[in-house]
Amino acid sequence: MLRRGQAVRAHRVGRAVYYSLNREGLSAFHRELTTLIAPRPRVRALQHEWSEV
Repeated sequence: MLRRGQAVRAHRVGRAVYYSLNREGLSAFHRELTTLIAPRPRVRALQHEWSEV
């Protein structure tokens, strides 16, 4: 999963597999996640109109 999501890189030497963090992949994932969970501004322009009704 981590390789598929580009969070880590795998390097094989013989039978051993070494993993390292992919900083660019993690940074891209962080940006995407931040945009998904960022608070969205509320629209208050119509609040005044509704309170007069």
